[in-house]
Amino acid sequence: MIKRVRDITFSWEEGRYFDLWMAVHTLSGVLIGFTFAFFSFGTFAAYFFTIFILIMWEVIERFFFKISETKENRVVDVVVGAIGFAVAYHWSNKVTNDALFSLLIFSAIILLAFTLLGWLDFRRRKLERSDL
Repeated sequence: MIKRVRDITFSWEEGRYFDLWMAVHTLSGVLIGFTFAFFSFGTFAAYFFTIFILIMWEVIERFFFKISETKENRVVDVVVGAIGFAVAYHWSNKVTNDALFSLLIFSAIILLAFTLLGWLDFRRRKLERSDL
């Protein structure tokens, strides 16, 4: 059976190029950016480890959690995570260390909230399919 995926969704269901999970991937990049800036990672190391983490997360989603996504979706997830990282990492040098720590905590809370919303929607859809 071929999985049909719309190009764009404004829900937690997979979109080929855009869906609400992209917010989670962007916020993940933001959190990584603030974290690496807070711990004074050099620019090269920060970019290297960020790209590595984002790609490995897609591998873990596919092979460990068995999440099936289109290739385009996986690529976009890495790209938006990298953009979130770059914005946070480079913007962080404009704030104090105390403000940076607050941004790190705030972005972690927002990331957790979005992830929880997505997971709850996933569970709801899975339960609805099992009732059929």
